[in-house]
Amino acid sequence: MAVPDEECTYDAEATSFNAEAHLQCFEEEFSFYEQQCKNWCLCLISDDTNTNMKVARLSGKPIVGCSSHKLNVDMNAMTEGHGDLSRTVDRVHNTMKAANSKKMQPFFEI
Repeated sequence: MAVPDEECTYDAEATSFNAEAHLQCFEEEFSFYEQQCKNWCLCLISDDTNTNMKVARLSGKPIVGCSSHKLNVDMNAMTEGHGDLSRTVDRVHNTMKAANSKKMQPFFEI
């Protein structure tokens, strides 16, 4: 498929990051490839911030919560007030994240 010569009109330098701006960006990106966002997006995967919830409402698509974010919120709630436990969980999390990054790195090398 040929890439259109016209430039995207979405302003990446804009200071407004509201739901309407997010949706406009999605629509602009899909239109660049002569497609429509509504035909390709089945749902939104994100946390449940107000902006993401409004993007889902405006687009008419369901929002699917991010499991990693939900786990993080739950772990923070469980370890709140237990300083040593909280620091231990953070240390394990950072160790695992670093190990996964090293393991996945060969897939992202150019």
